[in-house]
Amino acid sequence: MSAEKLFISYSRQDSKKVVEIVDYLKSKNIEVWFDQKDIKFGNDIVVRIDAALGECQYFVIFASKNYFANEWTKAEYQAANYLALSLKTLSILVVKLDDVALPPLIASSAYLSLEQTENIGQEIKNAIQSTSELYNWETLSEQMFLIVVPEIFKNLGTLKRQAQDKVTLEVGNYNSSRIVVQFSKDLLRNEILMADLETEWQIYETHNFL
Repeated sequence: MSAEKLFISYSRQDSKKVVEIVDYLKSKNIEVWFDQKDIKFGNDIVVRIDAALGECQYFVIFASKNYFANEWTKAEYQAANYLALSLKTLSILVVKLDDVALPPLIASSAYLSLEQTENIGQEIKNAIQSTSELYNWETLSEQMFLIVVPEIFKNLGTLKRQAQDKVTLEVGNYNSSRIVVQFSKDLLRNEILMADLETEWQIYETHNFL
């Protein structure tokens, strides 16, 4: 299964088109969060969506006139923009299903068009694989360690609120790739180790400043 997880945001009126694409992504071992499969009877919908947004690295908007006419999907879109622009924990991919005018925040972004692209699912898969590079904490090089550690402390509160045991952190771009690091939440719970990391980073910063 892919280490990346996609949140699928769409209008129920566009379900038929979206389900075909989601099925294709799953057949290629791309992990997706899809409300038709991941919200069960009796679940608190808002709680489930909030948790999913915290777990996913990509927010895929199936943009259409139906999508932006729906208050629920507009709320998902606004939440995703906050995570993408303010916290930088989410990347947004746009798929246009019709000739809808995109909102200003994403109007200048590259997007996929159902009318112009034969296999949207494959293009989404390509976009993810070409823009991200996954690192595991246990195998970080010294160079990557020095990039990752300050980002951990900068995003500590957000990381601790992630629901899953394996935490995912996007630390920015390096050599034209989106850098994603995964590590166990136990790391954040280990106060001694976290204190050692902070001390080590402060010593490094002091030496470089001098």
